[in-house]
Amino acid sequence: METMPVITLALLAFPEGILAPSLGLVLLGQKPRLKTAVLIGLIYMVGAFIARRLLLYGLHSIGLLVLVVFIILHFYNLPLKAACAASIIAYAFIILGESLTLPLFMRIFSVTIEEILADTWLRVAASLPNQILLLLVFCCTYYIRGFHKKNTKNMLIN
Repeated sequence: METMPVITLALLAFPEGILAPSLGLVLLGQKPRLKTAVLIGLIYMVGAFIARRLLLYGLHSIGLLVLVVFIILHFYNLPLKAACAASIIAYAFIILGESLTLPLFMRIFSVTIEEILADTWLRVAASLPNQILLLLVFCCTYYIRGFHKKNTKNMLIN
């Protein structure tokens, strides 16, 4: 079980809760809505706070994955398979992004994972490259799907 300061949760979990599910949805052909994405980010942040306090390290990720499935089901009225796929895609990109950016961050700034986890602002700084990567992939996919155009229909086949 991990305790994380609220400011760290706000700067880590909130953007991740907006970006990752939105990316999963866009990759499946579902256009995310900004107000809904922000609300999902807030719910995800509260869920992350609770999960990190109650669940063992590692299990909190599974709990949050299930939470994202239910959030997507509720807000987007997607079939269960599509909601699961969007959530798994979201987590795959989080894991992939962290796997790519965290070792580079640690090497460039000569810090260990223990130092990152122990320092609030270092933890926030270490998450920024992953958040930027998620944002870039989201923006590119959003544009490629044509969602930037007015009156774009969702492409998800139910």
